[in-house]
Amino acid sequence: MVAEQVLRKAVAVGILLAALPARAERGVTVGVIDVGPGDRAARRARRAGLEKALDGVQGIERPGDPALRAALAGERSPAQLDAGRRSLEAARVAFGKPDCPAAEREAAAAVLSLAAAEAAGGDVAGELRQAYVFALLCADQRGDQASARAAVNAIRTLGGPEPPEGVGDPVWSRYPAVDVTAGVRHVQLDVTTQPQGAAVWIDHAPAGKAPLSLDVTEGEHLVAAAAPSGGAVAVRVAKGPLALSIPAERAPWRKIESRVRSWQSRAVRRDAKGLAALLASARLGYAVVIDERGRFTVWQRRGPVARQLGTAPDALGIGALVQAAEQRRTSPGIDPDRPLMRETPEERAAYQSKKKGSGPSKQEWWVYAAIVGAVALGAGVVLANDLADDHQKFEVTIP
Repeated sequence: MVAEQVLRKAVAVGILLAALPARAERGVTVGVIDVGPGDRAARRARRAGLEKALDGVQGIERPGDPALRAALAGERSPAQLDAGRRSLEAARVAFGKPDCPAAEREAAAAVLSLAAAEAAGGDVAGELRQAYVFALLCADQRGDQASARAAVNAIRTLGGPEPPEGVGDPVWSRYPAVDVTAGVRHVQLDVTTQPQGAAVWIDHAPAGKAPLSLDVTEGEHLVAAAAPSGGAVAVRVAKGPLALSIPAERAPWRKIESRVRSWQSRAVRRDAKGLAALLASARLGYAVVIDERGRFTVWQRRGPVARQLGTAPDALGIGALVQAAEQRRTSPGIDPDRPLMRETPEERAAYQSKKKGSGPSKQEWWVYAAIVGAVALGAGVVLANDLADDHQKFEVTIP
């Protein structure tokens, strides 16, 4: 019985080694979950630093969906944020050609989308500044001082160094800071939203919750609003009243966001089963959890539970843990957590009794021959793979 088990295991190993495919070049996707100490700004900065470091580790990839990355951080990524970033990149490409008309169009589209994301809580000040820089440079180039000054005023409202990156002193000095409200008539602007209670921003500054009525300078203003339940919109308006209908936001990762927030607030205790469920929802096999003490803990989802692979000091350590686990996972049918063959005490006793009565078993030679044959078959496959473009390395140690 034991001999037959050994034979079946040996043949199975040989077959699996022969069928083993070449290792894929695509990296392993690893999510970052931050439940560590600090406020949202501290977590955001810590996560951004770790994700940037992971980008430099070979074989590791971040989730491609920015909304999923935000949800894993306990945040929500407005759909307008992605649209704004696409427009901003298009403006950058057009400006580099150079094609200022296209750059201005894309920069204006980016400002609208990013302003909506800003009202929804997005940290987009830097990207808004860059969009206005393109608008400023193109307007200054064609001699449109009014549009250039409007862009300069928006840049100053957003804050940051002066002149902003990409703008030389000669251009910036042509638009000194002045009191834009001096001698300008004020008008009343009434803003209502559907649904009610939306957060309203005017010219990149929070103005309150709708419905509201306030005095603004005469002229065009950028008005953005974000609903409490999600969704945001931004428009340019020269006069009121203004009624904004805010479309409902698609939030496919809302449950993940809520679960991470509950861990961050300590309202729910984080455990291996809950982490495995979250990773399954996100369709991820691995995650780095910045734990309550600020450590980088690496986890792997294995069925209904997640197991901790270890604690890493940096991104390279994280990559090493993930790659080692991935090598074990893709081994030829051998689970590192389970023995290759089990033998009950009764089976062992019966086998030893048989050996005492009849001497060495006549079956032993072909049992071990089968094992050696299977290993040899696997070695031949490994050699073939090593001679190909995609290499795989296996080490077999026989004590």
